[in-house]
Amino acid sequence: MTIHWIKLVLPFFSALFITSLIIPAWIKLCLQWKLFDKPDVRKHHVAIIPSLGGIGIFAGIMISFLLFTPVESISGFHTMIAAIFVLFFTGFFDDLTDLPARLKLIIQAVTAMVVMYSGLRLQTLNGFMGIHELNIFWQYALTGFIILFLTNAYNFIDGLDGLAATIGLIIFSVFSILFYIQHEYSWMMLCLSVMGGLISFLYFNFNPARIFMGDTGSLVIGFLIACSTVKLIGLWFAAPVISFGPALTVATLFILIFDLTRVVFIRLSNGMSPFKADRSHLHHMICRQQFGHRGGTILMAAFNVMFIMLVIPLGKFRFTTFFIFCFCLAIALLNSKVMSAVATLRNKILGEPQKKVPVDTYH
Repeated sequence: MTIHWIKLVLPFFSALFITSLIIPAWIKLCLQWKLFDKPDVRKHHVAIIPSLGGIGIFAGIMISFLLFTPVESISGFHTMIAAIFVLFFTGFFDDLTDLPARLKLIIQAVTAMVVMYSGLRLQTLNGFMGIHELNIFWQYALTGFIILFLTNAYNFIDGLDGLAATIGLIIFSVFSILFYIQHEYSWMMLCLSVMGGLISFLYFNFNPARIFMGDTGSLVIGFLIACSTVKLIGLWFAAPVISFGPALTVATLFILIFDLTRVVFIRLSNGMSPFKADRSHLHHMICRQQFGHRGGTILMAAFNVMFIMLVIPLGKFRFTTFFIFCFCLAIALLNSKVMSAVATLRNKILGEPQKKVPVDTYH
């Protein structure tokens, strides 16, 4: 299927416009209805900020994608769209009433099962690690793990002003290019719709934030990242167009992968439940070194781009070698000692005094 480039980019500008209209109006309604993300001992903001900003992103994405995607292509997305609506309302009620983490995980698992049953699942690894065709059990198990992992990884990273939107924008920018290379234009249009919504939202969410994304947005965006990843991996294993495709896909997601893996390891090592909130995320560690919201967001985005750029010199190596190298590099760089040294160097360059940020300043 060939589509003119103007039709391809229409969802982007449409989502950009729709979200930019909805967010300011929603901020006013939140102030009137007192729908706030109120500060508490677990949060790192001190002001009362309107929440549920994901409503504007969701509306921009859905309207734009459904409006401009060819009718013959939409049929392949019916199940995924239904699952997204379920997650949207799950996030909506969670932002209002704080649903139990396990209940949200169960709902995510059900939506994952639904999209996998519709056909969006890995069926072969094409010889990766000596594995070719997957039986039905491993198709569901592996795909389900990827969907749940990435959905929650994105949800967890929503901790600084502008961070989730910036990371999401980077991911969908790369994914839109990869889908274009694979001639998957409908998926590319979906990615462009998300990009348009995120750019508009970022204008209102970058520090100092005027509205937060909330689970209303992070669950939806995380699920879209997960489904797009499954689709891309399936395409790479079925018919690799570029040799470094799998490495580039994982590099794009690496900040999400490393952050959630690190957090789960720390919590389990401390005898805590992986679902129990704490201050062990990367953005907490970075902010404790005085970078603040803007600095933390920019720094994590820079690391994300760095891992993507590593594909250029290292993409020719085996995928497992590349992944292990990235993981070791992340462990070496993304730790409190290195971040403290970077903060000290920055302060010397800017002529600012070294300050100790209290541990409880950040959520």
